[in-house]
Amino acid sequence: MNFVVMIQSVLMMASMLGIGALLTKKVNFNEDTRTLLTTLIVSVAVPCVIVGSFFQLPHEEGLYGHLLIVFAFSLGTYAISLFLTWWLGRLLGMSKFQSSQMAVISAQGNTGFIGLPLCLILFGSKGVILAAVFDTGVGISLWTMSVMVINHRYSITLRSLKPMINIPLIAFFVGLLLSIFQFDAPETLLQFLLKLGALASPLALIYIGFFLPKLFRSNKQTNFKPLIIGISIKLLVVPLITIGILSSLPLDKLTKQVILLMSTMPTGSMVPILFAHLKADEEFGAQATVFATITSLLTIPLMYGLGSWILSI
Repeated sequence: MNFVVMIQSVLMMASMLGIGALLTKKVNFNEDTRTLLTTLIVSVAVPCVIVGSFFQLPHEEGLYGHLLIVFAFSLGTYAISLFLTWWLGRLLGMSKFQSSQMAVISAQGNTGFIGLPLCLILFGSKGVILAAVFDTGVGISLWTMSVMVINHRYSITLRSLKPMINIPLIAFFVGLLLSIFQFDAPETLLQFLLKLGALASPLALIYIGFFLPKLFRSNKQTNFKPLIIGISIKLLVVPLITIGILSSLPLDKLTKQVILLMSTMPTGSMVPILFAHLKADEEFGAQATVFATITSLLTIPLMYGLGSWILSI
């Protein structure tokens, strides 16, 4: 892994966050603006990254077995971080409501908005496919495990599963089927998908940057204890747990690299959306997303570097 590329990527992330913050002086960041950006990212750019990467994927023996392992790893680490953090919050005397929210920000990573484009830059098409599988596990966990913890109802219904059906998930299964049947995309179509997919990371980071001025101007008193604990677990403890598990698994180098990098992602931008949907504290979720993203500019190379050294990858 070229750490110069990693540092360059982190610096670009910081620059894009700054651009988003500066744009708020010229652009009214209202509901229409948020809807436009999230639609472009989730419904256009990210699906193009996924399908375009499947078209570039080499047909290798054992690939689909690796995809299954990555998917199981994603679900497992999410569950571990979610329920351990909830238990820690209760042990520290927090209410069920605070513990639940803290648990979600510690488990939910920005594996789609930031993770997928970053894996494309660092690992190429195969890395993106592995990352997309990891992100699928995170998305499923968000609308099942996290909803259960927030609502304190530990059962799954068809209604609770409905939000999981989204365009990136559909794009993943479409791309998977095209890959299985070895469909060769015309070069023009491939370039079209890749150029649209390249918008994903800049738009996502600019979108998060839009929240910065509003949060720093907010008059609402921030409860820093669950915020700091949740973000610390997400950015430091979860990668360490991942490193420990990976050290005992006989996986190839690329699979370990992708899983390790995805485990270092900051709190996901879907968290405030989930909190708003469940009548929880949307502003707390937004604060977690922004502060975790800023802090991750330091922790991503730190934790990835530590993991690479321990795992010798």
